[in-house]
Amino acid sequence: MLALAECERVRLERLRVAGEIESRVAMGRADWRDRLASGEGVGGVEMGAVRLQANSTLRDLVVLKQAAMQVAAAERQVSRARDELLQATRRRRAIEDLRQQRLDEWRSRELRQEQREMDEMAIMGRSSGRGELDRMIEGAV
Repeated sequence: MLALAECERVRLERLRVAGEIESRVAMGRADWRDRLASGEGVGGVEMGAVRLQANSTLRDLVVLKQAAMQVAAAERQVSRARDELLQATRRRRAIEDLRQQRLDEWRSRELRQEQREMDEMAIMGRSSGRGELDRMIEGAV
């Protein structure tokens, strides 16, 4: 269970990082789109700034792709951890079922043994009671 929680934590962290990079890329694109739409780019575009922004966006896209691969790997780890947890849960339930079955069998044996002892005591009580009753009858006659 802890392994699953740790894998899920890593996955969420990687998703958060990927989301931040994706937001940065989107903001950069929107910023340049706004600049060009406002006329700032007409004739007065600094090529150095454009190159810088393009390189920054390309770097962010590469990092985003790596982050996406890390997220995919983390999702596979989460899936494996879930499968392991499911298998462990099934094994635990099987053991609990066997334990319950053995307990039920033991209780059944105990009840049968107690019933045999009760039957034997009843038989012994009847036979000893009849002997006394027979003696009482013989003594009265």
